[in-house]
Amino acid sequence: HQFSESTFSKTLHLPSISVPSQHVHFLISDKKSPLKPYLALTMKELEGVHPRIKVVSENGDGDKSRKRILLSSHVLLQPNNIDANSNSNDSNNTSNIKFIDDPLTRLIHQYPSIPPTALQLLHSNYQIQPTNALHPIHLTYHNQPLSRLLSTLLPPHLHPPPSSYEQIGHIAHLNLRAPHLPYKHLLGRLFLDKLSPSIRTVVNKSGEVGGPYRTYPVEVLAGEEDYAVNVTEHGVSLRFDLRKVYWCTRLEGERTYMMEREF
Repeated sequence: HQFSESTFSKTLHLPSISVPSQHVHFLISDKKSPLKPYLALTMKELEGVHPRIKVVSENGDGDKSRKRILLSSHVLLQPNNIDANSNSNDSNNTSNIKFIDDPLTRLIHQYPSIPPTALQLLHSNYQIQPTNALHPIHLTYHNQPLSRLLSTLLPPHLHPPPSSYEQIGHIAHLNLRAPHLPYKHLLGRLFLDKLSPSIRTVVNKSGEVGGPYRTYPVEVLAGEEDYAVNVTEHGVSLRFDLRKVYWCTRLEGERTYMMEREF
């Protein structure tokens, strides 16, 4: 029931452009920005990453009047023609794009997925310039969202992974499908790691609803074996043992009705 956090780690090498500082806000924020569809944050791999990836950085050459903006890797069809970690992967090739003198020509060759008309507009109106380096973005177990970790953990034939849960006090209640049960403890650890500290226990429904109080058996997958929960609704504090009470968050309206009229 163990996995290595390194299993979920990967490094993306992203291209960038150099932009005068006064144009940065418009280019990354305005809906009319011709650069917006090509920014790094449009990449699915960076959705939900926390803390959010910074797409703007210092220019790197000491020029305080310009900034670097990270672009999606999809604009770059020939990554070997740009340096990774500022070292060319093809430094002996004299036809390397970085040796082209004209900035617009370099932009068109370097970012072939961006229409030349858009690059010409960006170059003439916003003075963008190409850069030589690819910038590493490290995705780790700790900064990626739960949904992506679950997709990485489970083999493709078990996708989509379980992502929904019901929070009952400090407990996250899962209802895993049969194909996911062999991975239940690994899944429990993922949920616990990503949902703590508000979640201290992860359980899975392990049997059918039954008995006079319509209770159901649960199994602890990760965390503390503590079933005594505290739930507050509309200023009323409820404390109960999850194993002895049928609880459904969607029945909040019914509970409110009872408390207003029966107690």
